Parts: sequence; C-alpha cells; structure tokens
Amino acid sequence: RITDGDLDTSWFTTPGDAVNLGGSPFFEAEFGVDVTVTEIQMFGNRESPDGFDFFSGIFQLFDKDGGEVFNSGDLSLPAPERDIVISVPSVDLVRRIRFTATADESDQPGFAELKVMGSAVVRLFKHKTNIELTRFARFRTSASSIKDEANAHTLYDDENAIDQRFLTNWLSED
Repeated sequence: RITDGDLDTSWFTTPGDAVNLGGSPFFEAEFGVDVTVTEIQMFGNRESPDGFDFFSGIFQLFDKDGGEVFNSGDLSLPAPERDIVISVPSVDLVRRIRFTATADESDQPGFAELKVMGSAVVRLFKHKTNIELTRFARFRTSASSIKDEANAHTLYDDENAIDQRFLTNWLSED
C-alpha cells in the first residue's frame, strides 16, 4: 500500500505502536542492489485523514553494511495532508531507506505513500536515472509491526506499504 501509487490507501501501525504511547514506529525498504537516491517523497494518510497522522519523523538512508549515509534530521510533516518532498544530495550506494516517526496521534497512525526517486541498474542491466526506485528496483520491506503469516495480505502486512496502490493501508501488529 505504501508504494501502490494510490493516495487513497494508507499503511497504519498496529494498535498501540505509536510515539504518543511510548512506541517507536518505523517503516523501511531494502533494495536488492545499490541505488542512488536523489529525492524522498512521503504522502500523508488519506484513507482515515482525521486523527491517524504522523506529525514528524526522520528519514535515513543506509549502505549495504548498515552505515548511515543520509539523515534528514527530525522533519515536520506539514498539515493538512502531511505530505513532504525531501531533496537528497545524490547519495550513492544506498541499500535501505527508513522512516522513523517522532510524533503522531492516535494508537494507530499511518501514511499513504512512500516514493524513493533516483537511479539504479534495473532489468537487463540498463542504467536508469530519475526513476521511482520503489517501483523499478528490487526491494523488500519491514516495519515495526510483526508480520502475521496467518493473516497475510491484511492491513498489518508491511508489503501493503509498497503495493503501488494509494487505496490500501498498512497496519502494524502488536
């Protein structure tokens, strides 16, 4: 749901996984190859637009060894939609992106879409620039929720955060 291209779908944490309740909700995507990141776009929750927002957070990029290569610092997600576009100074050799919430509301905050823009070698070893990496580069996801295999493809499934549809949501689980 977070990379499904549909702003009407959202990813939510599981009930209780919220900063305002002492939690540390996060979402991350790990690329299967080194990518160059030039921009991060996050779109706020539209599925349940009132009372389930992240207010701020930190965006980080990591290399294949887990070393941090970019840190946005704590950024406010501006009302009313909570959308943000972060210019990144063309960071190379990125393998993982992580959003960690620092302020939110409700016991189950969420957001609609995460896009990572940049360049990578994709399909048949062709180098592509200025592409949406979360659509064209191989990656996997993880989140502060625990994936429940018995309820796969539910709102708690972290893959809902990147399914290219804005109308789906991700919810974390306790």
